[in-house]
Amino acid sequence: MLTDSAEKTATLKTSPDSEAANAIGNVLLPIARMAIANALGQAGQVDESSPRLNQLGASFVTLNQKGALRGCIGTLEAHRTLLADIKANALAAAFRDPRFAPVQVAELAVTQVEVSLLSAIQPIVVNSEREALDVLRPGIDGVVLEY
Repeated sequence: MLTDSAEKTATLKTSPDSEAANAIGNVLLPIARMAIANALGQAGQVDESSPRLNQLGASFVTLNQKGALRGCIGTLEAHRTLLADIKANALAAAFRDPRFAPVQVAELAVTQVEVSLLSAIQPIVVNSEREALDVLRPGIDGVVLEY
């Protein structure tokens, strides 16, 4: 997860073997923020030339203000290009999360943007809660439960 705040600090939380995720993370964050800014009528462009942006991708975009959730929308499975997914989820988190009013221009400067890039869903079969806890990696794995 790459985090961008109004102070322009950034951290990336990914699995230890994901050097490529660090590189793409530095591309994704400005795209998400600029999609919101452009929708609010602010002019600007960011680099969208990375070849990775044209591959299928799934992401979540989370918005926070002063440590409190302000919006979060994402895609569990890739069905469009990563560029389209990041932009769509950024706009949805800012303007269509049903838990919040749409983000206003004055809020953008104090809104922290986080982008989480998801890998393909990989099923695990467990027979107990204990087995699940042994297999899952906190801060790395997401969980989709089916019953």
